[in-house]
Amino acid sequence: MKEALLARAEAFIEEFPFLGRYIRVKQLHKRPIVQRVDLDLLDRVGCTETRKRKSGGGLGDLRFFLISADGSELMSLRQKDSIRSTFKIWRPGTWISHSVDGETVYEGIQRLDNPELVAYVLEISDLLPNSRGKVDEPDFGVEVVLHKVPSGTAFSNWLKRLREVAADELSQEIDELNQT
Repeated sequence: MKEALLARAEAFIEEFPFLGRYIRVKQLHKRPIVQRVDLDLLDRVGCTETRKRKSGGGLGDLRFFLISADGSELMSLRQKDSIRSTFKIWRPGTWISHSVDGETVYEGIQRLDNPELVAYVLEISDLLPNSRGKVDEPDFGVEVVLHKVPSGTAFSNWLKRLREVAADELSQEIDELNQT
């Protein structure tokens, strides 16, 4: 692991110690990121995609966790699971993948008894080795994005603010189209 990445990852976990339950510093292949919860995040769905092969192998998964301000896990979101067999032209059962529906981040938040407790949405993307199984390639490892509700803001108030911004942006776009 490169020294700069190691230093940044250690600082990130020191700032957000609860992340230690989900990842190990040595697993990271990119610098962890913290950003605000936005509307696009609310529509995202975690997923696991696996290809059945004799050698194992697979594609990876994307998981979301809802975390409170004190760092406790409120919920792990249901993932969409997709399983693909190794394609064989003479076996029609291998032509399609089998899926199990997951839930969006917003649906998961709505399932909580108290959605106001959500302070963070943790996104973990675990990229598995490619089909050749080489773990030293640059696209292998864990990526972490910690989506944060602004401090001192209730989730419902933040969501209301995001909707207001979206409405304002749409109004501006329409105004610009009407001017030309």
